[in-house]
Amino acid sequence: MGENTGGGFLELAGWQQRSKVAAGPVRPPSLFLLTIYIFIIKNY
Repeated sequence: MGENTGGGFLELAGWQQRSKVAAGPVRPPSLFLLTIYIFIIKNY
């Protein structure tokens, strides 16, 4: 489980960086909620 959490964390960080590059300076709240949703699903 610890390995899964670590992998999810790394993936989340990469996902945030990718979304930052895609969205630029603007961060839509829907994208933020989506990342949290994915993070919760991964931990579950």
